[in-house]
Amino acid sequence: MLNSIVSIESVNENNDSFGTGFVIHNDEKGVYILTCKHVIDDVQRPMVDEVIAKVIASSNFIDMAVVYVSKLHLQPLPMQVDPCDSLNVDVIGFSHFNQHLTQKKHIHATLFKEPIELHSNRNDSFYRVRKIIAKDNFHFDRGNSGSPVVCKKSGHVIAMVSNKEGKNIGYAIEIANLEQVWKTLPPLLLEKGQFIHNHLPFDYGYKVKEQKKEESQERDAYSSEKSKKVRYIIAGVISIAILTSTYFFFFST
Repeated sequence: MLNSIVSIESVNENNDSFGTGFVIHNDEKGVYILTCKHVIDDVQRPMVDEVIAKVIASSNFIDMAVVYVSKLHLQPLPMQVDPCDSLNVDVIGFSHFNQHLTQKKHIHATLFKEPIELHSNRNDSFYRVRKIIAKDNFHFDRGNSGSPVVCKKSGHVIAMVSNKEGKNIGYAIEIANLEQVWKTLPPLLLEKGQFIHNHLPFDYGYKVKEQKKEESQERDAYSSEKSKKVRYIIAGVISIAILTSTYFFFFST
């Protein structure tokens, strides 16, 4: 699933701008990738894996854009609009390494508890972002814009990095804002209380799997105990029936 997080570059070789994007939907011909609007503005003519990307949707207010890349066949990352049950998250994205290389790396981070509302100066419009802080000596770099923010507990994308403050503080747009940008997004893609993609990417869902395993074991144990009690009851009923029959046989003759 790490292959579903991609670097977005410019077709123009003289433009060294780049950013990160990740696959949110696919069809038989290609993939839909979510990134930041300012990444598209910077690269001007976006390209992914040397294939030109077509801008499907974007917003001048919310820093989000969706591009379509044909000939790529990658699995979408699972997304959720429901709150993450943990403040621990991972950010996976591209950043500068040296003159000729970029690097894809994990950033361990923590969400600030309360979301932030970004309001327009022109009208009453606003959208919500999450403030995050990198930990364990990690930091945010140039190129991280468009990186998915993954809830460690569920293994699903809850937000997308849009900008940073210094090295350790980042801001991420909540994934629910996508429906305001991509007006024709596929039905149910962001439905609350339901994850469209049930697989868990990477190994973030380990705790979830373990929890389900424990619940399954508890159900099996309960079923076994219940079955045992039923057998005891049946055996008791049969024993009583035999004793009763024996009693009437001997005392009726």
